[in-house]
Amino acid sequence: MASRSKIHLKRFKINAMDYSKLSMESIRFNGGLLCTVDKKGRPNIMTIGWLLSGVAWYRPVLSVFVRKLRKSYFNLEESGEFTVNIVNEKCGKLVHFCGEITGHKVDKLKYLKVGLIPSETVQAPTLQKSVISYECKTIQVTDVPPAYIHAQEDLKLFDPNLFWRAYFGEVTAAYAVRNPEKYFSRWAYPL
Repeated sequence: MASRSKIHLKRFKINAMDYSKLSMESIRFNGGLLCTVDKKGRPNIMTIGWLLSGVAWYRPVLSVFVRKLRKSYFNLEESGEFTVNIVNEKCGKLVHFCGEITGHKVDKLKYLKVGLIPSETVQAPTLQKSVISYECKTIQVTDVPPAYIHAQEDLKLFDPNLFWRAYFGEVTAAYAVRNPEKYFSRWAYPL
């Protein structure tokens, strides 16, 4: 189970792309946390290991990938809003738990006593333990066809009707602690 200590890092508003590389490195080595809300405003978090950063129609965009059986999928279909929360390796147990336990059965935020910060531009909150946070509104949705999955041998493990959906979210606000790179140890592997 994740640490129950209350951590609240002082964060500052940033440009959406200021820490793209750091965010991608963190997702690659630590995973990240996606926060969504259902139609009643109840938040859910899940671990993400796929994140793309870029620009679409002159707007900063983050793309997250969610399988169609996840609670977060249903929340995204209802609200179209989400936050991406970049945490450091000290949150490893939290990231692991949120990747193993479904929000359909457990209120992970309540169970883990995860502190939340209300967002300014979307309903989904950000996490107090986040080093970098992005608030996003969906502007495009695309289903990932099985033929485009690199590890074809792994496809037999997944129901093709419950594959991933990509949510392209315009970054409407972004926050980071001062000098966020100091919150991460050296990466295990060079990029």
